[in-house]
Amino acid sequence: MAGSKGKGNKKGKILIGVAEEVKTKDIAEKIRERLSFSSVVYDREVLFGLLNEGEVLEITEIKTEKTQKGIKTLYGRFSKDPQVIGLDFLEEQFEEAVKYLDLLYTLTPRDGRGIPLWLDIVDKDVKVTDDMVKALVETYIDRDIRERFFNPKRNKR
Repeated sequence: MAGSKGKGNKKGKILIGVAEEVKTKDIAEKIRERLSFSSVVYDREVLFGLLNEGEVLEITEIKTEKTQKGIKTLYGRFSKDPQVIGLDFLEEQFEEAVKYLDLLYTLTPRDGRGIPLWLDIVDKDVKVTDDMVKALVETYIDRDIRERFFNPKRNKR
């Protein structure tokens, strides 16, 4: 996607990270004391079903490692699925990048998992399967090293 040039981005591309599994605990930690829950709760549980389809949430009050590194995060719900996705942006591109949210929403199947269809298509073609990893390990790593580091001791019984 073309757009304004950002710091460290010489080709003028807008970068948007899409995370299907939100594993942050920033919101959960902030409200933990008020709700007095003791188990580990992630932001995906806190936000589950909270957003309407097509809605995006920005939380500016919480400072995280990401924000300190110049990354802004939004949470969005782009399908009927009540689970949110994470959207990461370079801070210097944020204003330009949010203009693409309607496009991402349009490219997301309503009955899908909440991520744009083309990400599933690319993922299917580039994903390294367990069988591929096993073949690479067997081809390029010496057998003694494989036995020592990759085979659990229980397999030697």
